Amino acid sequence: MSVGDSVTLKSVSGNIEASDIKADIGVLARTTSGNIYLSGELGINSCRSVSGRIELYIYDADSVDVNTTSGDVKMSLLECPGYYVEFDSVSGEYTSDHSGSVSGNKYYSGDGSLEINVETVSGDLTLAGVGTRYD
Repeated sequence: MSVGDSVTLKSVSGNIEASDIKADIGVLARTTSGNIYLSGELGINSCRSVSGRIELYIYDADSVDVNTTSGDVKMSLLECPGYYVEFDSVSGEYTSDHSGSVSGNKYYSGDGSLEINVETVSGDLTLAGVGTRYD
């Protein structure tokens, strides 16, 4: 899927799937109970889900903003020189296979150029390395 500026994807109970996205400004994806699967050059990316899982395979992005109530968030940062994550959750856990530093709910790796903000109530956040796929 190639778009010049931005794309908006919405669903109530169905999944949202889009691959090889090239959006200069960004992608906005919203669902109530479906899962979100996105990959590509996402610009400024915003995903919202109440109970669905969110999986992102990011080749290039300026920032990522994710909000979910009970769904897990999984990201594979492909060709990413570094990131800064702020993870706010009531009971969710953060895991990453990247080395870096931690300060409270803030996590840093590499040059910190990709800004990632994730809010969950009970969902977990997993950041994986280059080429990692989830089943």
